[in-house]
Amino acid sequence: MKRSLGFLGNEILLGTMIALLSVFTAVASFQGAMADSEQNKYEILGMQALNDGNAEYLRTNQDITQDYNYFDNWYLNVDERPEIAEYYEGNFSENLAAAIERDPETVWDDQYYTDMYADSDSYFVD
Repeated sequence: MKRSLGFLGNEILLGTMIALLSVFTAVASFQGAMADSEQNKYEILGMQALNDGNAEYLRTNQDITQDYNYFDNWYLNVDERPEIAEYYEGNFSENLAAAIERDPETVWDDQYYTDMYADSDSYFVD
């Protein structure tokens, strides 16, 4: 009889240990899921900022290319067809107009590119 009681004590101890292990595993899984949720949230926010920055960078490249085209057409027409040149000059970006005002001989200076890429660069600062 004493021997069967000892066996039952071991069974209760073993059952208690399994129950505690299950509870601790559930708590650890819950904490891991919460941490993973935060990680996913910030990873998605980071990817969003990167995508927005890349899109803004590509838009800026298109704006610069458009400025090149407007400037080339303005330059080709400024002497012979001033009315056409005036049309292209009216389409210059603010940054291109400011660059021409700074130095008509060196239109495409570093300041022009810095000003043009300011919006897209702001996405990569943080």
